[in-house]
Amino acid sequence: HWASTDHEENAFSPKQIDKCKLDAENYSVMKRSRVVEVLNLSADLS
Repeated sequence: HWASTDHEENAFSPKQIDKCKLDAENYSVMKRSRVVEVLNLSADLS
């Protein structure tokens, strides 16, 4: 049994796909809140 085959199977397990989705969602949420911070800062400065 090859380790690479195991790895390929694991790479596409539902759990890991969910984690990728979660990471992407967390990232976009983080980016959005970061943009809001920047907008608030520039509003304060003006």
